[in-house]
Amino acid sequence: MRSSDSNPAPGPSGALGPAGAARTAGAAPAELADRWRPGPPPVLLAARCRACGRLSFPPWPQCPSCWQQTDTVPLPRQGTLYTFTAIHVGQSGGEPPRVLGYADFGGVRVLGPLTGAPPWIGAPVMVAEATSGPAGSPSRRYAFQVDSP
Repeated sequence: MRSSDSNPAPGPSGALGPAGAARTAGAAPAELADRWRPGPPPVLLAARCRACGRLSFPPWPQCPSCWQQTDTVPLPRQGTLYTFTAIHVGQSGGEPPRVLGYADFGGVRVLGPLTGAPPWIGAPVMVAEATSGPAGSPSRRYAFQVDSP
């Protein structure tokens, strides 16, 4: 028996995939690193495994379950709010708290900022586009628009 069969060496990240296959550390390729596509309409992107069919967010080139190749697929635009929290620390005078939530979209749970109506667990949400950052150079990002009850 070869030593590589019984005692596989970890990859650069120190992690092993199934059957001792080393996984490579580093960023995903550009076509898979994007988590969303701005609109209209804005769409979240996930990865679907070609072998086992598992859906994962954010998209990566290998499946987190079986380490096989994945394809980038769009998630549904509508989801359901799983949970949320309001962050009050670090807010400057008069700014509302930052509200973040996990929402379920077609089999995956995604974290994002919440906008719109006051959130509640089980609320319907829609992927929306928002801006953040300095007034002179804001950046575009996805958010979850909470529908009114």
